Amino acid sequence: MDFQNRALRHIAVTDPGLPVPHLQPALDGFLHNAVEYQGAWHFVRLFGWLEGRVLGKAADAGLARSMGSLLARLDLALDGFEHPGSNPPLLWDMKRAPGLRQLLPHVACPELSAAIGAVLDRFDANITPLLGQLRSQVIYGDMNLDNVLVEADQPQRISGLIDFGDLVKSPLVMDLAIAAAYQLAPGEDPLAGALPMIAGFHAVRPLQAREQALIGDLVKTRLTTSLLIGTHRASLFPGNRDYLLTSFEPARNALLGLGKLSAADISRRIEAACADG
Repeated sequence: MDFQNRALRHIAVTDPGLPVPHLQPALDGFLHNAVEYQGAWHFVRLFGWLEGRVLGKAADAGLARSMGSLLARLDLALDGFEHPGSNPPLLWDMKRAPGLRQLLPHVACPELSAAIGAVLDRFDANITPLLGQLRSQVIYGDMNLDNVLVEADQPQRISGLIDFGDLVKSPLVMDLAIAAAYQLAPGEDPLAGALPMIAGFHAVRPLQAREQALIGDLVKTRLTTSLLIGTHRASLFPGNRDYLLTSFEPARNALLGLGKLSAADISRRIEAACADG
């Protein structure tokens, strides 16, 4: 918790205009405290209120570009922030994706299992050897559609970004890939929905050529991560299966849809989006 708290305080100093929760210290100056309630102890902290409603669905091109720009701005604010707790063992941390291979038996569909295995194979071959060479910093790690707030009367304007529970130190490009995975379009061309977000990010925080080249594989890795963790948790908690698999079908369709596009075409279109951006 101290890691998250210090990161939010750092953001408040480096870019106070960012629409993120503002942490309020207690009267004793601490950013969180322990409180006993009904015989149990709980850590508590206080945040200021952010107006708006949850986006909840993929944005159009204009809003997607704004989301990419906001994420890049947030990553700029976090650049240089260090904390001893910045590398927690998060299942969702994509640099740890190969460790999820053990969850493959929970995927019942042979076609999907093969697609996921292929993504993990490409991660091992093309991304793992580069991890030490990529720009790394503390990243937000979870720009999903339920964490973005928009103004109620002007839904094209972002009013907030919430839930900093997935903060982690990882390659910068992974933050964009995570966000882009939630912007994939339905149908034959899922990549089209993510390109405006990629362009918006690149316009604020220019991506290196090798980072651009990895985005396609990293978006697939995020979808794979979601599918593996979701199916695994559904097997552990069958009574909560429907909730845990809420995003299963969209992620499955997006992964299989991206699999029909050539890696060269994906890279070319991402490079073009960055050039336009």
